[in-house]
Amino acid sequence: MYSKHTDFRWFSYHSYVTSGITQFRVRLIARLGRKTINLGGDELVAFNTAHKLHEMVECLLLDEEPIDLSALRDYAKEQVRKGRAEKNGKLKVIEKGQLIDLWDRYETFHRKSHQWEESYIYTHIQTVRNLLLNAPSQRLEDKTELFNYVFDSDKRSISTAKSRFKLIVAAVDWNSKVGNIPRKWGIEYRDLLTGVKTPNKIKLGKFEELSLEDEIDIFTQAEVTSILDCFLNETCTGRVPSNSHRQYYPFIKFLWLTGCRPNEAIALKWEHLNLKSRKLKFQEARLVASGKQIHKQGLKTQRYRLFKINKDLEEFLMGLNPRSSGYVLTRHDGKPITLQAFRRVWKRVLNHLGLRYRVPYQLRHSMISYHANNGFPLHQLAELVGNSEEVIKEHYYHIDLERINLPNINQEE
Repeated sequence: MYSKHTDFRWFSYHSYVTSGITQFRVRLIARLGRKTINLGGDELVAFNTAHKLHEMVECLLLDEEPIDLSALRDYAKEQVRKGRAEKNGKLKVIEKGQLIDLWDRYETFHRKSHQWEESYIYTHIQTVRNLLLNAPSQRLEDKTELFNYVFDSDKRSISTAKSRFKLIVAAVDWNSKVGNIPRKWGIEYRDLLTGVKTPNKIKLGKFEELSLEDEIDIFTQAEVTSILDCFLNETCTGRVPSNSHRQYYPFIKFLWLTGCRPNEAIALKWEHLNLKSRKLKFQEARLVASGKQIHKQGLKTQRYRLFKINKDLEEFLMGLNPRSSGYVLTRHDGKPITLQAFRRVWKRVLNHLGLRYRVPYQLRHSMISYHANNGFPLHQLAELVGNSEEVIKEHYYHIDLERINLPNINQEE
């Protein structure tokens, strides 16, 4: 006997009977390898575990990291074990001094003191806790083994591994400072990070299409024009419902005109614009973490950023029928844009145009690169896009670009 449920996006949830006993499992979609993960025979525990697994997969994909099947299976086993223990009232006590115990103390303190934003917890803190749960050893003494476990995986770039390990070191160091463990452990773990260098070019995992946003791979002017034209004129919808592409045209054009981050654009509200003084204020971001919509106050590198509205941008905004409140960039039904849904359409359009896949964030890199290399004042560009002059010099200067006539993003009328 076999039953299939498709309530999840990234896998299907199955129940099946073997030797007279009902069991549960999930099967990943074809894009993720169609592998199965067993969830045991307790229906409630299995279903709750499936939801947690789905959140984890969603988080990995949105964080643009490859899917590690063995880590997912280990995570599922741990969730099933915890679920059964909670039902039976027999939660396993973690021994004092184990890495996961030290991490939980560190995490609890920072959560209670509200030092972390919700988005940071879902995209980083939970990921590192899962990493520690699957570590080959929980002993502080096995620090070299832990280091190799984090860094010797082809599933993580050196940059990602270093950021994960830095959080582990921070947890150990904090515990040593508050007296939970001898101070020497904080010093020894910090020493492990010495000499770890991040390469200029980030190594990608097996899912090449999930490029990192930090790697600069810009679009040409002709490519941007063809993308905008395709979205505006619905030239590659096929059997897709009408207007499914055109609804994203204003969003893409706004990214190109301003060079803002995608999650800043979809959070922009009419209340943040002053068309009389010709300024808009980026001050919020909307993102998805662990399957949850997060509304974040503040930006990636600053609390807010002012952007002057020039003639091109003013004409564009007036064409959106300004209102007193609500989101500036929305879908055709008036609802906010979600990056997850947009990425599916974006990929379809790039495939139709025969363009190499690049994440939408590359529109920001493209806009900054073209302005930096076409004579735009560096200090003004840095202020407008929320980067330092040093970052622009290091990452955007000297790119071999055609000289083009760009809209003057700081134009005074």
